[in-house]
Amino acid sequence: MDTRLLSKPVLAIGLDAFDISELQRRLAEGALPNIASLADAYSVRTLAPDTAGFGAMAWVSFVNAMHTAEHGWYFRKVWDPETGQFKQASDDFLHDKAFWQPLQRAGMRLALIDVPRAPDPGEGFNGVYLNGWQTHDEASLRSNPEQLLGDLYTRFGAPKLLKENYGPQRAFDLLAIRQQTLDSIRQITEITEWLLRNDRFDLGIVVIGGAHRAGHYLWNLSQIDRDGLEPAEVRALEAAMDDIYLACDEAVGRIASAAPDYSVMAFAAHGMRANPGWNDAFPDILRAMIVPQASQQPSFSVRDGLHRFRRSPLALRLSRKLPGRINGMVSRAWASNMHNWSKTRYFSLPGEVVGIVRLNIAGREPQGIVPMDQALELAEELAADLRELRDLETDELLVSDIHITDHLIPASMPFRLNLPDVMVEWRDRPMIDSIGVKLANGRELRWPRGRRVTSGRSGDHRQYGWIIGDFAIEAAGNQRPTTVDLSRTLVGRMAQQRVFA
Repeated sequence: MDTRLLSKPVLAIGLDAFDISELQRRLAEGALPNIASLADAYSVRTLAPDTAGFGAMAWVSFVNAMHTAEHGWYFRKVWDPETGQFKQASDDFLHDKAFWQPLQRAGMRLALIDVPRAPDPGEGFNGVYLNGWQTHDEASLRSNPEQLLGDLYTRFGAPKLLKENYGPQRAFDLLAIRQQTLDSIRQITEITEWLLRNDRFDLGIVVIGGAHRAGHYLWNLSQIDRDGLEPAEVRALEAAMDDIYLACDEAVGRIASAAPDYSVMAFAAHGMRANPGWNDAFPDILRAMIVPQASQQPSFSVRDGLHRFRRSPLALRLSRKLPGRINGMVSRAWASNMHNWSKTRYFSLPGEVVGIVRLNIAGREPQGIVPMDQALELAEELAADLRELRDLETDELLVSDIHITDHLIPASMPFRLNLPDVMVEWRDRPMIDSIGVKLANGRELRWPRGRRVTSGRSGDHRQYGWIIGDFAIEAAGNQRPTTVDLSRTLVGRMAQQRVFA
């Protein structure tokens, strides 16, 4: 198939989890000169999650140009209603693959550099593909062509960003994360410059992952003890996000300079904010809501103890030492026995960003007890109770919004049965400042002030991203554009640049 290029190639620079509020504030302060040069030419536009409440897997939606109900990834571990167990989300969920496949088939030359969740394009790929070099999300380190990895190690050394050490952190760990992320941003910038100066692509997408890792652990110092830190170390940690965002801005400038004849855009699929921490307490909150109002305190059971242990720092450390196969066996056994299913109408699922609830619906779950025709009524009743969650001291409401999946996604969608039923968004009040919550059933749930999150993450995702570029993104109706709209618009943009004969 003969093709000829009609206009400029496109280079999309992704800044993973670079928050839109921080972007706007820093642009106003003149702290991001290279991104500002793009913003002066093209306005900053907000990218919304493809489905309200389902923002955790924004990169999956972007890469595959699919809404959550079409791909089924709402978290890295998802609930399988056929077995009543958790399973690892994977490319097997997807009946289609990456949005750039039509461009591949058209013979366009592509550069796909550390795009999170991007599958290997396979044999005969025209371009370069790199995965897992400095992505925050765990990914297999691989390249296409295969020899590219060896060339990168020779020229640039080993990847600077190490695997995430999920769990409680020490000040020493945070200092190491700061240095790793700064080094990794510089390294991937050098790699991208080298690739762009030695090759030419019709479409290039490079995603810089440093702001994602840094945002999770360096957003603030609420999750560590400062005892023993030197004043210079405290200053370095307090200024860490300033340094990371400035390094991202420098990367945008250097990469754009290496591609002077490209149409350059910058974007983020989602953002970051201070982690309010309520997701950590949510399983306990949900279980406490089941207790009738007349009951003062639920009786302690072995299952209650196991629930608490499973989310403890010790359990996290042990799980990291177990082989993947053993971890899978433990997870499946836990899922099968985590509740008394004959009395459980709803239960929490693991996730980030939002609290996640699944109803135990008869005919959908292996041991379901809620009649299908009563499920929506139960979801709405639960949502009303969750909206009344209040801080025990201040009486402040803790929930900012609640999304009921049946109001958002038709039952006919491919993965509706696999998705959760209720998602809870939290207000900004941090759990670490709280001593507990008041529940709608009259109960109180208490804990010691200063309760930290099991993950060690002081920052958590914000569901909104942004884009700065020279083309309009089409969105349905008057809706805000989403990451899905962005990837579909990119395909349309590239198709317009070619004449196919």
